[in-house]
Amino acid sequence: MLLIGLFLIPFFSCENREEFSVIDLETELVAEIMVTAEPADSPELKSLSTEKEYSFTGKGIFCLAQNKELGKPMCTVQNIKPCTGCKLSFTGVGEEGSILSMQLKWGSKNIDDINFDMQDEIDLSSLTAINNNGNLEFDLTGVIDPVVNCIDCNPNCMYLINITGTTDFSLPSQARLIIPVSAEKKVYNVPFSVF
Repeated sequence: MLLIGLFLIPFFSCENREEFSVIDLETELVAEIMVTAEPADSPELKSLSTEKEYSFTGKGIFCLAQNKELGKPMCTVQNIKPCTGCKLSFTGVGEEGSILSMQLKWGSKNIDDINFDMQDEIDLSSLTAINNNGNLEFDLTGVIDPVVNCIDCNPNCMYLINITGTTDFSLPSQARLIIPVSAEKKVYNVPFSVF
C-alpha cells in the first residue's frame, strides 16, 4: 500500500509557483560589432584634411536571453539598471589612429518581427577615446541608458547597435560594446503540494 501511495503522489500534486527567491547580481551585456571601413571619397571630407580619410560602419545584435547569467529557465529578470563602465572598443589600433566622427543608432524588435524599430541617432564625436594597449576605447556610460531602460521594459526583445563615422586610418574589422548592468533574478522554486 505504501508503494502504491508513493506512486500516486505525482498525479495528485501541483506546482506551487508562489515560492521564489530573488538574487541581486551584476553582469555584462555584450554586442560583437563587425566593422567595415573604406576610403571616404566625398569632396566634403577631402576638404577637411589633407590626410586620407576612411568611413566606417558596423552592426551588432544582442539579446538578454543570450546572457548566461540572466537568461535561465525557471526565472524572471527584473529591475535591469545600467552600471558605470560601458565601453565601446576597437581592437588592434595603433597609437597614431584617431576617430574623427562617430554616431550610434540602436533599435529593438520582438523575436518574431522582421524589422528593428530604430531610435534617434546619438552623436559620439565629442567623446574622448583612450588607447589602452592597442584597444581604442570610448566610455559610453550615460549615453547607453536609454538602451538599458528599454531592455528593462522589454527583456525578450533583440537589440541592434549600428555605428557609423569617419577616421584617419582603416579601422579593424572587430569592435565590441560592453554594457554592465545590475538586475534582480527571481528564481522560482518548484515544490509539490499534495491535496
